Amino acid sequence: MKEIIDSIPTEYRWLIVAGFLPADVLDENGTKCGKDVVTLGRNASHAMLCRPYKVNGPKCGGMWVAVAKFELAVLPGLVPVRTNRIMVVGEINKFTMCSRHFKAALFLLLASKRVVFGSLPAAQHGEDAPEVELIKQRADTMLIHVTRSNAESVKVNVRNVLGRMVRFDMLRLNIHDPGFTHAWVVEE
Repeated sequence: MKEIIDSIPTEYRWLIVAGFLPADVLDENGTKCGKDVVTLGRNASHAMLCRPYKVNGPKCGGMWVAVAKFELAVLPGLVPVRTNRIMVVGEINKFTMCSRHFKAALFLLLASKRVVFGSLPAAQHGEDAPEVELIKQRADTMLIHVTRSNAESVKVNVRNVLGRMVRFDMLRLNIHDPGFTHAWVVEE
């Protein structure tokens, strides 16, 4: 996700109004030991999402989820504002789904018809989480599958898709309607 956002030319970065991206936390040996979120927009911040040691929150898959810290950082950026810019939902995963407030805010954002760009996990054991399945089945959603072999071409495709979506939203012309307002990268 970060690479795709970073590949957007600087002169178009103003199109991203709010949202968040995931950030791996590394220990002194360079080994992953948790996840944080980095918020985007005017009031950018950095917040803990999960750690392998006890934090104030539920345990999920061997990690403790700092739900309150995550919500404090992320929820203000998910409010559907009247804008023609892109809302970024950097990652939906088992840790972010521990927050019922995040789930509610996410589905309100999707219902608002704002342009949303985000990342969904690949199916685990052949099945998606129920919330992920709901997002994938939406008629206003485009799924972009990324693998190691197509990652570079996906960056170009995503830039083009986001450009079409924002252009439609700014001009409100049906002729430019790409048929969707949400694009999700599914990392395989």
